[in-house]
Amino acid sequence: MVKALIVGAGAIGRGYVPWELKNFEITFFDGNDQLATSLRERGVYKTFMSFGDRLDVMDVDSRLAFSDLNEIDLEVFDIAFVCVGPRNVEKLPKELGKLTCKIFSLENDPYTVKILQGHLGKDDIYFGVPDVIASLTASTENLELDPNALHTENGVLYLEDHGDITDCLKDLTPGIHWIDLDQMKSEWDAKLYLHNTPHCIAAFYGYLFECKYVHEALAIEEVSIILEGVVDEILQMLKILTNHDHNFMEAYAKKEIRRFSNNLLFDPVIRVAREPIRKLQPGGRLLGALRMCISAGISPVNLTKGIVAALKYNEKNDPDYPIINKINNGSLGDFLSLHLGVQSDSAEGMLIQKAYEEYDV
Repeated sequence: MVKALIVGAGAIGRGYVPWELKNFEITFFDGNDQLATSLRERGVYKTFMSFGDRLDVMDVDSRLAFSDLNEIDLEVFDIAFVCVGPRNVEKLPKELGKLTCKIFSLENDPYTVKILQGHLGKDDIYFGVPDVIASLTASTENLELDPNALHTENGVLYLEDHGDITDCLKDLTPGIHWIDLDQMKSEWDAKLYLHNTPHCIAAFYGYLFECKYVHEALAIEEVSIILEGVVDEILQMLKILTNHDHNFMEAYAKKEIRRFSNNLLFDPVIRVAREPIRKLQPGGRLLGALRMCISAGISPVNLTKGIVAALKYNEKNDPDYPIINKINNGSLGDFLSLHLGVQSDSAEGMLIQKAYEEYDV
């Protein structure tokens, strides 16, 4: 039987990817020993997928879930996926470089491919885009059925095809879209700017409005209006600055607010908003999009409000709390310059400071 290794048994790795691997025997590797032990000892877990207003369920065999890499034969796999979070890829055991199959990084950053290649000493590591909202939890009733249950939407998994993917592997993964690098660029830009950007902004506003789940934030009219504005600003920017097909971008943008509003996903605000400093890096989904809007001549009113919401995210249990909390201890201008590389007298710096001063939730 063909075998797949999933590194990281979180929302994507445990909730979504198994739906694309129904023809595979799956092994999970996760550094959380408590989770790996629970999955292994229970032997099976449930993942629920949203199709419109209904949930389908799939039982996943989890007898091969480990936190110790020594328990896994790395030479038997036909494909492997890494979904541990961009900041954690360098913390993975270097022994994963002994995998004889191709590895696909499903992280929210294509640069993780380069990081993994260097860290593991392995060249055949490629990028993948899971265009899906996957939750790290489930509804109360489904958690009562299975404490390891997760909810996910019916998404699409795009994987890079460098011309070296066998027909056999493609036949075994009929739901996966194997695409060339040019198409991957279009899919990634759509995911990064039209999905990731408003998605995290929805979570930041959800936190400010004391919501538990993202869909609760979308039920607030003020938040919904801002998010629609963000999507429109970014869509216009992408049309001006990129060569991506306009019909593709418009169709992608049209569905986003509806996806965030799906009350079957139970998408936790704190998970989506986590690590705001990472999301505020220069060239990323927030500040990168802001600079591109300015370059395109788009007035990013709503996007700037979303960036301010990110700067107001002060969840004490978040890894970035010690840094972002410094905004309260000094001027915003100094914080932007020191931690985000944004000069206070730059166009984006002045926009952010003005919106910060006008902030009112």
